[in-house]
Amino acid sequence: MPNTSNSVCIRQAFDAARYVIEAPGADIVLHIGQASTAARALLIALEANCAALITAYNPGGCVVDHAINQAAQRALQRDTEALGLTSMQGYNSAEDGSPPIEPTVVLFRPSQAEADALAQRYGQLAYVLLGQEGMPVLRWL
Repeated sequence: MPNTSNSVCIRQAFDAARYVIEAPGADIVLHIGQASTAARALLIALEANCAALITAYNPGGCVVDHAINQAAQRALQRDTEALGLTSMQGYNSAEDGSPPIEPTVVLFRPSQAEADALAQRYGQLAYVLLGQEGMPVLRWL
């Protein structure tokens, strides 16, 4: 991503957001660069070495019509189901919960190529990659 004032604002917004996995029993809230023991425990329980949190909402970082976002998210869900990997639902939002709130698919054990391809197919600038230690990072495309 070029280092323009707009891209800096987008990076800051992505870094400051909260990323939530709707896990059985309790939501797991992730913050970029902050390891989560709950996320690590979930990965261990699912025998997964990683997870990818991907949305189809607001491609290119631009807010689009709600109906378009919903249709894209349904298509993303179908595409992730076709991969046959374990998945859960989640969402991204500002730290205070203010809009936009974007639903995500949390995909466990994807290859980097699979996760990159899904995010790119839906026009995403980045997605959250959750490593084995429960450390979420942004993977910029």
